[in-house]
Amino acid sequence: MTIAKATTASLVWPKTRVLKAACEDNDALVDYRSSCGGDGIEFKGVFLRQLSYLLDALGGAPSAVKGRYAADIGAFEKFVNENAESIWTKAACLDESAPRGVGETVVLPPLFGLSWVGPCSLDEGSPSAVAQGSALDALVSAAKLATKKDVKTEV
Repeated sequence: MTIAKATTASLVWPKTRVLKAACEDNDALVDYRSSCGGDGIEFKGVFLRQLSYLLDALGGAPSAVKGRYAADIGAFEKFVNENAESIWTKAACLDESAPRGVGETVVLPPLFGLSWVGPCSLDEGSPSAVAQGSALDALVSAAKLATKKDVKTEV
């Protein structure tokens, strides 16, 4: 819990709650190939996947535990959703005429860049396989949360 709180509070872009890799320097991308490596690029997706596992565990915990961590659970869920929204709307390398809002149909599959606050740059070589996996981990984590909310609503 302490690591999750510290990460969501400090390893983010200024004025956002969007995760920032160590190789993303201030508002400019550094050469990710030399400074980040595959592990650095993958960090954000792995963190969000593990955060969703923590949310699963807390969701199945006794009510006393859920009550104790209710504010943290809400904050973590919001964090996951804010990162997924930023990836989809700001970090996707798409034709500018393609729909970009959540829930809108995208005809061409997007490629996601290293920086989840965008913009995605094809010139940087940023949409690597590792960056795709990282972004997809985050998007799947958010989809999992949305599915749980839908199931709770229907019951």
